Amino acid sequence: MRMKEYSTKDIANIVGIATPTVRKYAQALEKAGYTFIKNDQGFRIFSDNDVQIFERIKEMSNDTGMPVDRIASMLVSEQKK
Repeated sequence: MRMKEYSTKDIANIVGIATPTVRKYAQALEKAGYTFIKNDQGFRIFSDNDVQIFERIKEMSNDTGMPVDRIASMLVSEQKK
């Protein structure tokens, strides 16, 4: 079965955040060592797993007011376990 692929706009709509916020989260995750699939043009392609991570960042950011890069680091190290 093929993985469902989402664009930045899709993620923004699903998670309920603005497209620049999607980019901000993605950059924070990449800085923390997370890898996204990229298409031939070098644009990020998001998967269902990414959707969950974005939802968690939004949730934790709203609940704790923690900086996004700290949340991203926490989630990435959690995933590596």
